[in-house]
Amino acid sequence: MSAPSLSEWSVVEGDQTSEISAESLENVQAALPEARQAADLSLPNTPVQEFVAVFTMLLIFGWIYVGPLFAMASVWYLTVYGSKLGLAGLLVLASMSFWPAHPYWPAFVHSSVWDCWRRYFQYSYITPPLPYRSAEKHCLYTHFPHGSFPMGSWLSVGANKRQDSGMPERTYAFGASLLLALPIVRHVMSWMGVVPASKHVMLDVLSKASGGAMPEGIAGIFTGASRAQERIYLSKRKGFVKVAMQAGADIVPTYILGQSQVFVYKGSETLSRRLRCAIGIFYGRWYLPIPNKIRLTVLVGKPINVAKIEDPDASQIEKLHAEVVQQVKDLYYSHRHLHGWEDRELEIV
Repeated sequence: MSAPSLSEWSVVEGDQTSEISAESLENVQAALPEARQAADLSLPNTPVQEFVAVFTMLLIFGWIYVGPLFAMASVWYLTVYGSKLGLAGLLVLASMSFWPAHPYWPAFVHSSVWDCWRRYFQYSYITPPLPYRSAEKHCLYTHFPHGSFPMGSWLSVGANKRQDSGMPERTYAFGASLLLALPIVRHVMSWMGVVPASKHVMLDVLSKASGGAMPEGIAGIFTGASRAQERIYLSKRKGFVKVAMQAGADIVPTYILGQSQVFVYKGSETLSRRLRCAIGIFYGRWYLPIPNKIRLTVLVGKPINVAKIEDPDASQIEKLHAEVVQQVKDLYYSHRHLHGWEDRELEIV
């Protein structure tokens, strides 16, 4: 399969959509820096919007540190001093896991704060010519790479409101079950429309709507992409292919340029796999839990038609999986120049 040319995609940035014609492709190749400016860069935040973006991201990602520290402090005061304040702190923290969480909150997903985040990352997406998917079938959007944190995937959650995204109006997101049990984190994830990435939940959702998934899972954090290497853990990840076949949902491969650069992560892979949740430390800008200020470009591939098969055999799964792998490669290699990554190879493990 040959890699599609840049002229076959629609480029969306800010509030602009444009078709890059074959004629203009010569100008793109002749004046690549100007092409990058026109195709990928969005208007910057105002100083106030930049502050809102940085402050709110610090609150959300900082909680991942504050929560455990608060718990340890409460245990210390309770065991060492017998403090009722320590007991109260533990009870409050534990009760947060049971506070009702809104299953999906459109006002949150489409709030102006998300726009501040998107401008912070100069977020843009490139899709096939619209409409690129069948309105009669549901889709499973598969996002790569996972990296230290899938920030580009987060920012794509609210894109379904935009007609130029080509996404269904209601698209669920599949995430780790443990994240949906952690205090505060579960509320944010639920507001975003995240549901457990278990087989029965995915089949149920894809029978009535489209969804997005990160097939690499925790392995993508440790074995996948890093700031030094574009790498995705996909060779052995075939469960999502089987689910898509059983649901009869088309697979839409999606590659996010820049997602490998969001955070630096250091942690225990063994412990994380046992707990089914990433255990470690991460940092970005100013060595704080604030994402690095980098550009994110979401590359949406052409849907791979998937016939519904209740019990697909190994050869059928392998064939479809190979199509996904090939399209992911095509997406990356036909667009990597937009980030100046002509010499940055993609490794699939």
